Amino acid sequence: MSTPETEAASYMMGYSSPEAERLDSQHILMRHMNANRLLSPQLHSAVRAGKIKKILDIGTGTGIWPYDTTSEMKTLGASGPLRFVGTDVAQSVHWVRHQIFDSNIYATITFDIIDLNDEDSMMGLRDKYGPFDLVHSRLLFSSIKDGKWPAYLARIFRLLRPGGYVQLVENDIVNAAACMNNQIAAESLVIAYGIYRGLGLQVDIAAHLAKLQLHAGFVDISDELRLVTTCHRKSDGNIVVDNVAHEWIVSAFQTLKPLFRKFRTAPNYAELISNMPPQVYDNAPESRPELLLADEDAYSDFQERHEEISRTDPLYQLSFRIVVGKKPE
Repeated sequence: MSTPETEAASYMMGYSSPEAERLDSQHILMRHMNANRLLSPQLHSAVRAGKIKKILDIGTGTGIWPYDTTSEMKTLGASGPLRFVGTDVAQSVHWVRHQIFDSNIYATITFDIIDLNDEDSMMGLRDKYGPFDLVHSRLLFSSIKDGKWPAYLARIFRLLRPGGYVQLVENDIVNAAACMNNQIAAESLVIAYGIYRGLGLQVDIAAHLAKLQLHAGFVDISDELRLVTTCHRKSDGNIVVDNVAHEWIVSAFQTLKPLFRKFRTAPNYAELISNMPPQVYDNAPESRPELLLADEDAYSDFQERHEEISRTDPLYQLSFRIVVGKKPE
């Protein structure tokens, strides 16, 4: 039988106090890439009309998303009381700072330890709280195995009331690298494919979210592509660094380093990095991606070059998709 401790150990990034701090920093980036918003504009009219009052945040991490979304919904004119439920596979050390228990105030936020891949536990949320008006999740590409996304969307569909909404936010790794045809882009994709395939995850899940929602039964689906450049060139020619985006991506590759080194030495490594986008083969020695990032020194060299290019090349960008759907009335 799994426990919160053993489930937490399976997290790609781990689940420690430093990781909690990283997740809160990541939250800042998510706001940043969406014009300082947490909710898609596709949901604003429903919020103003009072149609979204009970919200489930799956994979809540530190719980900062429901905490900050209460303020955003108040600004949009949502009438209270609001009820937020955040779930994750293990308790975060930050839950205590983000929970609100007083039912007499505008919003209540509570947290539950739930494995999003466990059917009975997930459906138990409906028994405990009733159907939800909105289910939100973001950056779960490292938590849901390849082939398991249809089941995840089916659970969300059943957790919603008729007319309820879903908002999914995921990192579009492949699209982000598509704007560059150089060795940095090739190495970035090799790292992503090596790790995610090694963990049994779907690298390009962001591009398939709209279709998955459609197959799950959702309607009125919107698929927003959000691009964030790590720097931009002013009219006078000077480069201005976007510190939020730059620091996030640099720290991400530092965090991923030990995981990549693990899979880089796996017997099936060549298979893990097979069938990748064309720019990988265009920029690999002898068109062989397995020759890239051959050892720890090569990865460190990549980090130095990557850090430099993310500060100086306005073409370097991060890419996210925000996909919103509605359960039929």
